[in-house]
Amino acid sequence: MAKPRITVETDIVAKAPITLLAHAAMQKMRKGKSGVLFGKHRPDWKLINASIEWDMDKKTKSPTGVSAFVIKVRYSGQIYISKAIDKNSKCFKLVKEHEQEHQKICIAGTKAATGACRKILKKHFDAVLRSYKGDIKKLSANEATAVKKIAFGAFKEMDDGPYFKVAVKSLKIDTDSHYSKISPHCAEYG
Repeated sequence: MAKPRITVETDIVAKAPITLLAHAAMQKMRKGKSGVLFGKHRPDWKLINASIEWDMDKKTKSPTGVSAFVIKVRYSGQIYISKAIDKNSKCFKLVKEHEQEHQKICIAGTKAATGACRKILKKHFDAVLRSYKGDIKKLSANEATAVKKIAFGAFKEMDDGPYFKVAVKSLKIDTDSHYSKISPHCAEYG
């Protein structure tokens, strides 16, 4: 059996929708941090699809091997901005730009994490393949169970590993010096 191709496809939603929230609701998103929260970016990765591609015997039309395992992950983000801010103000513009910068970092990080995610997927694929002891007929008969086990296990590890690191990296722009550029324009809305 030839080595199967292991693929992580990413569907990236580049433009994060903006939701205006009541100012009090925004403050609840602070999670115990001090200060006034005017905007928030929430990254989101979802497992969209997973599949096995089979090598087939042309005569019997039965699987002879696995040619590929493909998982598809969608990245999207959501931006929240306080309704208390005038949409035409410099404050709104700066908060929106700041949250969009989080989105850009997460998009770049998602693309950069593909290699690490492929390694994780391969590890889970190989483990399931070993559990079937190379019995392709048994694997194909239990395809749905095998795909689910591989995809869910791999995605959980991706979400807790590379994608979590991307989200943490995005937070590095939340600095006092950065906020000091925005705060003077937002004082009246706090």
